[in-house]
Amino acid sequence: MAEDDQNLEGDVRVSIVLMGSFQSSNEVNDIDLILIYDKFNMTKLKELKTRLANSIYEQYKIPVHYTTLSKKEYKEMTQLHREKHICIYEEKWCQ
Repeated sequence: MAEDDQNLEGDVRVSIVLMGSFQSSNEVNDIDLILIYDKFNMTKLKELKTRLANSIYEQYKIPVHYTTLSKKEYKEMTQLHREKHICIYEEKWCQ
């Protein structure tokens, strides 16, 4: 892992959840991700979003749409838990 990545990891603790049609369709217009943070740093969170968006665009040539929630907000959104989703990067508390 690069030094910049290690610095970012220490400043932002998130789980990443994939939502939407990208999970099951071959024809999609975007990727919907939910970033669920435990440790909040706005600057580093924006940096993480930029890195993810750039990497995903390089691979799939489609944009990323983000929803950013605190751990508490995510746990309270019971409707969201009923929708199809995949936790693609998991902090210990993401389920």
